[in-house]
Amino acid sequence: MMREATPTLANETILSSEPRPGEATAASLDPAALGTTLPLSDEALVVAAVLGSEDAFAELSARYRPALARTATALLAARGLSIGAAADQADDVAQDALAIAWRCLPGLHSPDRFGAWLNAITRNAARRAARQRLREPAAGEQPAGSERDNPSPAPDPLQAMLRDESQRRLYQRLAALPETYRLPLLLHYWDDVPVARIASYLGSTVATVKWRMYQARKALRAGLSTLDESQAPAERETPEDTVHDGRANT
Repeated sequence: MMREATPTLANETILSSEPRPGEATAASLDPAALGTTLPLSDEALVVAAVLGSEDAFAELSARYRPALARTATALLAARGLSIGAAADQADDVAQDALAIAWRCLPGLHSPDRFGAWLNAITRNAARRAARQRLREPAAGEQPAGSERDNPSPAPDPLQAMLRDESQRRLYQRLAALPETYRLPLLLHYWDDVPVARIASYLGSTVATVKWRMYQARKALRAGLSTLDESQAPAERETPEDTVHDGRANT
């Protein structure tokens, strides 16, 4: 994947300046050059990617792609696509979001906010994809609202994996959870995403993510779909769902 031309002035300065003693360069932060014995933090990979390392951005993409796909599927289904269409298009939305992120990465001033920034990009990409898909349905496909004789499956791609009765009950309880509780649970226990990365992606804190997963597990065991947030840990401010990629955020 190649970044588009016309880099910003700040990026030109970064890429053209001679490194000062001890200053990081793309080569010094490249995962391939450093080896795999000590994985780099997301923040270090972001810095390397800003400096031009495609390997660093590829590693970031691999770390966050499960979250992008889950977010895209949920938003596409919520916007009226059938669950099958949403799941099919989620990978395309994730790829589009990553392409936008690669192009706009020089404008990210806080590497520690990369996850939340990528979340906002993904949500915007999913909204655009849903609008386009609903305006121009694929051949032979009807929007979810018009499928009277063949209603859509329950709103989550896990249905295909949940076969026996106990699994179906678990699925139904998962689908009933609010997204802010369901997404961390799925990312951590189904996709093996570390809690710290989930917190970064959601623009949240580790304590809040752990608390929500704990409450979600309790709700699943009790068969509940409502959760009490009165004892939730203090939450940090989440970023605005806005990305300066030259596209509307509506």
